[in-house]
Amino acid sequence: EIMPSLVGSEMCIRDSGKRLGFEGNISALKWVHPVVGMRLQFQGGKFANFDVDLGKLKWPYLFVHTDFMINFSNWAGGYREDRAYYAVPFMGFGYLASNFTDSSHEKNLDGTHQAFAFTYGILNKFRLSPSFDFNIELKGMMAPSRVCPAQTNGSYLFGFSATAGFTYRFNTVSYTHLRAH
Repeated sequence: EIMPSLVGSEMCIRDSGKRLGFEGNISALKWVHPVVGMRLQFQGGKFANFDVDLGKLKWPYLFVHTDFMINFSNWAGGYREDRAYYAVPFMGFGYLASNFTDSSHEKNLDGTHQAFAFTYGILNKFRLSPSFDFNIELKGMMAPSRVCPAQTNGSYLFGFSATAGFTYRFNTVSYTHLRAH
């Protein structure tokens, strides 16, 4: 399955209007079992945050991560090819690079940052046809606060996003239920 996200935003709860950014994703997901899947996702966009001295800061980021996916709908209700909705919680980790362009260095008075980061969330899949799904993904990311050029008062940076997009299914996999004799 390929899942490009068309629209997204990063936000923080407090002063959220000053912390809205943009995000785009493209993913490849392989279901190894009706309940268990692995995803590789390339995520990028612009983070935004508010610094008390510099004001609103925006900076680019790229996050490449792998996720362990659980198809909760198949786990709780059994595998059904005709299911219209799937709830898929996930957790993962990967490599995050931020503030890596010359213009963001000048505007934010800071250099490039790199770190390992963690991601978690839920992918909501709505079946449109045998080949296409519509997705709404609610995701969180946790990284060391040093990746943020804005002044922070904690050890970790938490980012939250909501994205919408489409999945194309390349082929149908028939899972057969094995029974002991």
